[in-house]
Formats: sequence, structure tokens, C-alpha cells
Amino acid sequence: DRRPRVHNILRCALDDCTLKTLMDGITNVRDKALLALYVASGLRLEEARQLNLTSISRHRRTMPDGSVRTLGTGEVRGKGGRSRNFLIDEGTLNLLLAYMRIRGTSKSAALFLSNRKVRLSRRSIQYILDRRCARLGLAHSHIHALRHTFAHQQVAHNMSALVLQELMGHTSFTVTQRYFSVRP
Repeated sequence: DRRPRVHNILRCALDDCTLKTLMDGITNVRDKALLALYVASGLRLEEARQLNLTSISRHRRTMPDGSVRTLGTGEVRGKGGRSRNFLIDEGTLNLLLAYMRIRGTSKSAALFLSNRKVRLSRRSIQYILDRRCARLGLAHSHIHALRHTFAHQQVAHNMSALVLQELMGHTSFTVTQRYFSVRP
């Protein structure tokens, strides 16, 4: 007999203090924009890796109180080849714009480039997080933990499970419900 699997995704997410230390400790504009994108959007590693310069659009909305809010939106092809939309906040959008200003020109349409001006590989992206965590004295973490961090932040801000399911690209509602069953 096998014991049932326990899905403790809470331990996979970065806590607020660790996330702040990580983001405050990154000085490289590309790396900061890349990791902020994962936390702000909940994208999977490959979904963010496939983004091109034209993948994210900027939208301004006037709120009921008269304030203007700017969001970034885009579409990615996720697991199973399914398309889904994602959103990013204004702060992350500004980090991406700052990176794009210093990115330089390249024949590659890829948003995130290596020093050799080619699309970052999956290993390179994980290495960026590994290197930053090591330099800042943080525990080793995986890029996927940033996706869990996004989900936990949304749950903490009372996002509905159905909206979160859509943003995360989950086909099964059961997968999304795990984020709601383990509140800190």
C-alpha cells in the first residue's frame, strides 16, 4: 500500500521577507525584470522563456475613482499547447521597459536575451535564480516557486478561485483549490 501524496505547496512559495530580500538584492536589470515577471504573472518557466518583444501590450484604464491604472497583458502558449492570457502590474511593466531600453538590438525577437544575444535557455533562467539566492544567502529555490508565490499572493488578496484558475492556466479546478486549502 502506498501512502497518499501530500501536496504542501505552501512550502514551495517564497515568503514576503525572502521575496523582498531577493528582489531588493538584484541589481542586474534583466535578471530583476525576469524574476519580477514570474512573480507578477504566475507564468511557467517555458511560458516566460518563449516571450518575444511584442508579446506584452500596455493598457491604461481609468478607474471608477478617476485614477489611471496601467497594466501589461499578453498571451502565452502553455501546457498542452493551450493559449492563455496573463496580466502584469505597472511596477513589473516598468522593470520590463527599463530592461528593453538597455537590451540593445539583436536579430532575435526574444524578450530575454543571454550575453550572446540569443534567447535564454531554461537552464540559464534557473541559474539566474540559483546565483541570486546564493549571493544573498537565501535557500535554494526553483523558478516554479515564483509561480506558487504569485498564486499565494492572489489568494491573500481574496482573488476568486475561478479567476486564479484561469490566470494559472490550470485545466483542473482541483489543482487550483490546493492554494486555498493551505492558508498561512
